[in-house]
Amino acid sequence: MKRLGLLGLSAFLLTGCTDQAEQPIVSPDMNEQDEEATIEWTREDFKDVFDQHETAQDLLAALENQGLTPFRETFERVVIAGDGIHHTYADIYPFKLDDGTYATVYENEDGEIANGPESVAPLFWQEESFTQFVEEIEKRKYGTSAPPTDVTLTQDEFQSIYDRHAYTSALIVELDEWGVQVARDPIENVIIAGNGVKEVTADLIVFEIENGYAIVYDQDGEILKAPESIAQLFWNETDYENLLEKNE
Repeated sequence: MKRLGLLGLSAFLLTGCTDQAEQPIVSPDMNEQDEEATIEWTREDFKDVFDQHETAQDLLAALENQGLTPFRETFERVVIAGDGIHHTYADIYPFKLDDGTYATVYENEDGEIANGPESVAPLFWQEESFTQFVEEIEKRKYGTSAPPTDVTLTQDEFQSIYDRHAYTSALIVELDEWGVQVARDPIENVIIAGNGVKEVTADLIVFEIENGYAIVYDQDGEILKAPESIAQLFWNETDYENLLEKNE
């Protein structure tokens, strides 16, 4: 009887050890992490989270909490719209989704989400179009990074960029990529030539350069490139101040 009792006790202990080995205790937190790690992000999933937020940083934080972060560096200060002189800029956060597409979150200068029409600031991209988009950004002088804010071009440097453009908007965009921005509001409807019967007018777009100013003459979006006697490009401080006094 004692032997049977010992055999029974041994069997019970072995059975208990086997059951514990086959059924490990898993905490609820581990289950949640496993579920998050296996989420496959589609456009629909991304849009569900996107629609819940108005500011870019809140959206980025919500996506990160669910395991999704940008797959490469931020594209800083990208032009997304413009009307010839004034342009809209945004920082762009790129995401690669599990369904083979891409998503981009646009953040404007106020921190708000700036995604808009497909032609301006699309939310989703197919691979081919996204690759072309990135290539265009990387062609900028500073690539994906925002330009410095203290750049001053020489006359020769400004002239080289100026000569490449026929349209004011394109010139402004390239200068901005160098870190050169419009110095002030345009001086509008300035008479630059006339014979007493017919007048030639232009909006004057001012840039600061080394030792003076450059003035671009805009006529309905096109750059007026005329002789110095009509459309002088470079101005020293004294002549520029006289021009302002005359036209303001």
